[in-house]
Amino acid sequence: MANLTLSIDDDLVRKVRKIALDHDTTLTAMVREYLESVAQAEAVERLAAVARLREGGTGMSFMTAERVFLDTNVLVYSYDASEPRKHGIARAVLESAVETGNAAISGQVLGEFVNVVTHRIAQPRTLAQAILMVGDLDALNVVAVDRSLVKQALLIQQAEQTSYWDALILAAATRARCTVLLSEDFGHGRRYGSVEARNPFIGGE
Repeated sequence: MANLTLSIDDDLVRKVRKIALDHDTTLTAMVREYLESVAQAEAVERLAAVARLREGGTGMSFMTAERVFLDTNVLVYSYDASEPRKHGIARAVLESAVETGNAAISGQVLGEFVNVVTHRIAQPRTLAQAILMVGDLDALNVVAVDRSLVKQALLIQQAEQTSYWDALILAAATRARCTVLLSEDFGHGRRYGSVEARNPFIGGE
């Protein structure tokens, strides 16, 4: 069993110890029970998210043989628990992608992901943590952003009237031979050439 060191205000510790005595338990036991409840709630949310995805509860089902491209927001939500429902869905998406090996991202997505999780979420991660998080994504195929991809993105931008950065995502998804783009930033159900955008967070509220 691992030991855990916490930094807690002395006054709070005294109050909680009194509550523990009133309930014939200990402060350590209360902390352990709380952490267990948090872990259980997280597990339940992930199972519920998987069930919703399989049943089409989010307006789509990615649990197929379709090759999918994951946009930055899916990766961010998979690590940022500030929105529990989206976090659970994103974790289910990512875990399935890693397990099946049928998903891709791009160098652009990785760069945006690191920037967001280290600067723009409720509890920013350190660079050391970000390095480990990027390592967690090793099972995903990564499309390099090169001159050819940039040219393709410019053509898509012109044809679809999107922003350059959205076009670069679409170009990477196309190069990776993905038929589905999972993102909340594109029109749900809209087709961009051979790629269909789907928002995994729709429905199931």
